[in-house]
Amino acid sequence: RKAGCRFTKWRSPITIDVANQQPSDIVMEANMQDLARFALISQAEGLVPIIEPDISLSGKHDLETAVMISLKVQSTLFKACLEHAVFMGGTILKSSIVNPGKKCAKSYTVQQFADANIAVLRRAISCAITTANVLSDGQSLSDAASRLSVMNQKKGNSQWNLSFSWSAAAAVAPAPESAADAFLLSDNSPSGKPGDKFPGNKIPRSVESADYKIPSS
Repeated sequence: RKAGCRFTKWRSPITIDVANQQPSDIVMEANMQDLARFALISQAEGLVPIIEPDISLSGKHDLETAVMISLKVQSTLFKACLEHAVFMGGTILKSSIVNPGKKCAKSYTVQQFADANIAVLRRAISCAITTANVLSDGQSLSDAASRLSVMNQKKGNSQWNLSFSWSAAAAVAPAPESAADAFLLSDNSPSGKPGDKFPGNKIPRSVESADYKIPSS
């Protein structure tokens, strides 16, 4: 903190392997306990912890399995944080977008992605958390932005600001119909209404269309 640091981050990677029954309850518990202890230590030093449960895109699991595991991981994380007396209002969640595995044979619409992610957040996230920031996690920026955009449309009056934390986005020059044009910022939009967009930006066709298909690989 003396050097100017205000935030800390700890990433806890989780891999879904249905055939080998992973992640096990022990794996989830151990990893989420570590994240909770990290958050507590950070706050004790006057720093804001960014807790990052990162579920890998590798594997063949479907979206329904990803929802189940993501719900267990996040529920375990917030339970551990409460047990360690972490101040949840001073904590930032940085989680992966709920996704099927890259080798999943089934395709899903952007609406299905959004519904799955909002369902997990509403069921698992602590009511004291005010900001949730998703990872791109190996997705193309256009796919990730489209999914985040519709998630913001569907979050309704949920208390958390839903945004992104993508280092890859900083390396991409703005271009027409780029990922930047797909961002529909809710709480930070000009009107403050969910689903509003920056003036001059057009919503890509893929975001507007309910039958837009997400590639399965």
